[in-house]
Amino acid sequence: MRVLLVSPHPDDIALSFGGWVAAHARGLAAKGWRFDLLTVFGTTLYAPHSPRAVTKEAISTLREREDRDYARRHGLRLTSLRQEDCSCLGMDDEEELIAPEATDPRRAAVRQLIAAALAGADLVVAPLAVGGHVDHRIVRTAVRQSLGATPCLWYEDLPYALESPVEVPSDHRPWLVDIRGHEAAKRADLALYRSQMTAADTSEVLSYRPDGASVPCERLWSSAGFPQDLAERMALATLAAVTPDKESL
Repeated sequence: MRVLLVSPHPDDIALSFGGWVAAHARGLAAKGWRFDLLTVFGTTLYAPHSPRAVTKEAISTLREREDRDYARRHGLRLTSLRQEDCSCLGMDDEEELIAPEATDPRRAAVRQLIAAALAGADLVVAPLAVGGHVDHRIVRTAVRQSLGATPCLWYEDLPYALESPVEVPSDHRPWLVDIRGHEAAKRADLALYRSQMTAADTSEVLSYRPDGASVPCERLWSSAGFPQDLAERMALATLAAVTPDKESL
């Protein structure tokens, strides 16, 4: 079983799917699963918490090193496509959320690279592009265009999902990842990306409770035909499974 984890930037998988990775990746790898981490936009000018890194080369090298440390910790095989992110196009935090995808000059190259990476994958985990970041939208579209019949789980992009509405096709169903017992591991993983976030940022991400869940969770979405046996092997749950019965409280 080859699982392709698609991350628009270094840190997106750790932010949005990192609880599941911490809880299950090593165990499933021991059973023969292979986890490939694909980081698309690895060339960047954005490192708000590393003032000493000032050039594109220095910042990109720093962020790839953070990504490699994360991948090594969980036995993931990292590939960075090293495409330029929106900071290299001069966009600020506001512009990146409203920039048009259709006219973006990077779109065709990213689609071609992602299509090649998806070949041979048995499962893809990719961003929903919650919040509208143009880099995430480009990746989401490229994955959708390249999937074919390959099952896909779409993750809610954190931290954007803390404040932005989650929009999914009407035929998609939610799955919750119960990360109780793995919060400390996810916190430690996010600390690897020290150029990107503070301890306060991490605490905010860990406060996420999608769908009214009463326990710390990550939420994924799949099409209606997602294999039930695969969901069970991945320990994906319904809302009811992670929300205590009020009568039992």
